[in-house]
Amino acid sequence: MNKALSLLSTLAFAVPLGVNAQIVNIPMQPSANGALEETVSGKSLAINTALAPYTIAGAKGEAWRLDGYSSFAKGDVDLSMLNGKSQLTFSLWVAPETYPMMRLDENGEWFSTMAGSMRINDNNQWDKTTGKGFSFQIGSRGTYMFTCFSNGFQLTAKANQKLNRYEWNHLVAVFDGTKKTVKLYNNGTEVASAKCGNTFTSTSNEMFIGKSYTDVKADKCNLNTFNGLIDDLAIYDGVRDNIVAEQPEHPAVLTYSAERYAADICRPAFHGMPTANWTNETHGAVYYNGKYHLFFQKNPNGLYLSHMHWGHLVSDNLYQWEELPTAISPGDDVTWYDQKGCWSGCVYMDDVLTGGKPNIFYTGVDYARAMISQAVPADDELLRWNKVEANPVVNGRPDGLSDDFRDCFVFQNNGNHYMIVGSSKSGVGCATLHRYDSATKKLSNDGTLFFHGQTADRDGNFWEMPNITRFGDKWLFTCTPLSTSKGVRTLYWVGTINADGTFKPDNIAPKTVELDGFSKDGYGMLSPTIFSKDGKTLMLGVVPDKLPMAETYRLGYAHAYSLPREISLAADGSLVQKPFDGLAEMRTDKQLRRTGFTLNGSLDLSPVEGRSLELDGEFVVGNNNFGFTVLGTDDKHVTITYSPSTNTVRLDMQGYDRIVQDAAFGGIYESELPQKLSAGQTARLKVYVDHSFIDLFVNDMYAASVRIFPTNASGIKATAFATGDVEVKKLDAYVLEAGQATGVKSFDVSACKVSGGKQGISYDTCGRSMSVAVYDMAGRCIKSLSAVNGKGIISVGASGLYVVRLADTSTGATQVFKTVC
Repeated sequence: MNKALSLLSTLAFAVPLGVNAQIVNIPMQPSANGALEETVSGKSLAINTALAPYTIAGAKGEAWRLDGYSSFAKGDVDLSMLNGKSQLTFSLWVAPETYPMMRLDENGEWFSTMAGSMRINDNNQWDKTTGKGFSFQIGSRGTYMFTCFSNGFQLTAKANQKLNRYEWNHLVAVFDGTKKTVKLYNNGTEVASAKCGNTFTSTSNEMFIGKSYTDVKADKCNLNTFNGLIDDLAIYDGVRDNIVAEQPEHPAVLTYSAERYAADICRPAFHGMPTANWTNETHGAVYYNGKYHLFFQKNPNGLYLSHMHWGHLVSDNLYQWEELPTAISPGDDVTWYDQKGCWSGCVYMDDVLTGGKPNIFYTGVDYARAMISQAVPADDELLRWNKVEANPVVNGRPDGLSDDFRDCFVFQNNGNHYMIVGSSKSGVGCATLHRYDSATKKLSNDGTLFFHGQTADRDGNFWEMPNITRFGDKWLFTCTPLSTSKGVRTLYWVGTINADGTFKPDNIAPKTVELDGFSKDGYGMLSPTIFSKDGKTLMLGVVPDKLPMAETYRLGYAHAYSLPREISLAADGSLVQKPFDGLAEMRTDKQLRRTGFTLNGSLDLSPVEGRSLELDGEFVVGNNNFGFTVLGTDDKHVTITYSPSTNTVRLDMQGYDRIVQDAAFGGIYESELPQKLSAGQTARLKVYVDHSFIDLFVNDMYAASVRIFPTNASGIKATAFATGDVEVKKLDAYVLEAGQATGVKSFDVSACKVSGGKQGISYDTCGRSMSVAVYDMAGRCIKSLSAVNGKGIISVGASGLYVVRLADTSTGATQVFKTVC
C-alpha cells in the first residue's frame, strides 16, 4: 500500500506543469509548530516573533500580522522551476500600518523586503555572488517596487507613489519575457514597468517574508521588518491577467484584539494605550462629535523612542478605548519639516482660530531642527488629517534658546490667541510665547518668554509638555522638567496671565502634581493632558513602564496612561485631584459594602478579588495604621498604608513576586501628606487596581499612579486592615469590568442583521439602542448614526466591500460586520 502511494505521488509530480499552474504558494497561516508552509513543495519557513504568531481575517482566508520589530520568516523552498521561465506572475497581498524604520538618526530612504528570494541589503544593493531571484520591496518613506533578475541582470519596476496604509494592496508583478517587460500592478492598476530579458533567473531557494536577509537592530528590535498584514504569496507559471482584479475577502484590520494578550497578567484592561508597541505623551485629549478623542506619541514600528507618529484612541467613557488609524505620520520631501518625526504638541479647538474643529499643533523635526506645524481634520470622525500648506507655522527656535525646542500648547485669553513651547535658556527650563496675529494669521517668534524657571536643580534644565489651564481668575501651569535634583517629574505653578500674555506665578516655588514621594526619576504620571467636558476639568498622563528592554520585548508594548482625574484648585492654590466619576460605571455586582464598624486586623474583601478592583474606604484617624492589601496570595501582597503618627501614605511592594523595575524606590513609595490629618478627621483612601497599575487617591485631594508587574498569577486577594482599633465610616469594594479596553468588546448579536445591496447597507439593531458606523476599505468613516431599537438603510454611494460596526450604547460593546454592496 505504501509503495503504491509512493508511486502515485511520483507520477503526479512528474506530470508537466500547465500554463498558470501554481509554482509557489505560501498562505500566511502559521502552523502549530510556528512556521509558514509552502504548499506546493511541502517545505516551510521558520517564523521569528517575540509573541506567538498573530493572524486575522485577511484578503484570502487568514492573514499574518507582523509587529514591525520582531516578526519575519525565513526558510528554503523549491524555486528551481522558476529558473529559465519566460512568463511568470507573482502575487502578494500587503496592508502596512506604517513604513519600516530602517535607520534611527539618518535622513534618506532605504528599502526592505516584504517577500522574496533575492539577497538585497537595506541600501537596495544585491549580492553579486547570488544574483538571482525576486523581491517585493518597501521603502522607509513608503515607496515600493518589484525587483528580479533576468538573463543574469537585475531589473526594477518602481512605483511612483506610496504604498497605501491601513488597506489592502494586491501587488501583482507580471514577468513576460516574450514582450521583454515586467509590469507591477496594485489593486488592478499598473503602477510601474521595466524592460527584461527573455528568461527569469532564479536558482536560489532561500525565501524571506517580512524582512531583508540582513539584520538591522536597535537593542533587541529589528529596524527593517514589515509592520502590518501580509497575506498569500503565490507564483504562477505564465501570465495571469485575471489575477490583477481580485478583491479581498475582508478589510484590513491593523489593531490587535485582546486575545493576543490573553495569558498576560500585566496588561491593563481599562487604562488607555495602543494595542501594541511604544507610546508616550498624551497630548491631545478632546471631546468632539460625541466621543472622547485621545491623541498620543506612538512608534508603530517598535518598542523604542524614535520616528514619532501621532496615534489616535477614541472612547465613550474614558475607560473603554478603541485604537483608530494613525492621525499624522512623518513626512517625505514634500513635508520636509517632519521627516524625522511628528513629536509632541496639543489639540486645540475654538470657533475663531480653528473654525470649531479640533486642530493638531505639533513639533516636526527634519534631522536638523525642530519646528512647529499644524494639521486640520478631513472628516468629522477625525480619522484623516491634512498638514496645512503654511507649515511650519513657527520656523524653529528663537535666538538665544536651546536647540531643544518642542511641545507646543495653544490657549486664548481676553480674545487673544497664544502658543507656548518648551525650551531652555541659560541652562534652565522655560516656555516661549508666540502671539497670534489675526490680520496676518501668523505667530510671532521673537524670543519672548512665557515663563522661565529660576534654578535647574529645582526647576529642571528643559521643560517638556508645557500646559496652561484657566480656573476662574487663576491659571494652572504644568510642565515636566528634565534633570531636576529628583530627575523627571511633573510640576505645577498657579498664577495669572499678564496683559502681554506672559505668566506671573503666585509663588515662584513649584509643587508636584503627584504625591511627592511617588514621583521622581521618571516614575509616576508624567506630561499630563488637560481638557474639559460638562463643566469638569479632566487630566490624564503617561505612566512609563520603566522595564528592561528584554521584558518589554516579551510583553509587546511599552507604557500606558493614568486613569482620568477630575481636577480643580483649592483656595490656597493647591491642585485638587479626584477620580473621574464616570469610572463608577465599571463596577460589577461582585462587591462588598459596609458602614459603621470597627476594624482590627485583616478583613477579607471576598467576593471582591482579582486584578481589576476598586477599593474605597473612609477611616477615622486615630493612633493606628490602616489601609488595604491587593494582588495578594496567602503570604505576599502589595500594601497601601496610612500612618497617623507620621501623616504618611506608603505603598510597599518589598518581597512581592514581580518584575523589579523601580530600583530608585526599592519597592517602597512613601509620601507625607501636605496637610496634617488630626485625630478624629476622616482619611479617605481610594485604590484602583488594573493588572500592572495602581492608581491611588487620598481624601479626593492627592493622587499618584504606580506601575507594578506581577509574576504570580495566583495573586488576586484583597483585604482591608488596621493595626489596632480603627473606626470605619464606610468601606466599599468592587470588581471592575471595563471590557476589552484595547480591542473590541463582543456581545451576542444573533438577532442583529447587516447586509448590503444596490440601495446601500441595511441594518436591524435587534431591539437594542445602537450606534451604527460604516467604514470603507481605507478605514474612512462614511456615515455614523444612532439607531434606537431601529432598522434602516445607509446609502454608501458606491459598490464595494464595507465594514459595519454596531456599538451597544449602554455597554460600549461592539460587533463588526463585513458586507458587500
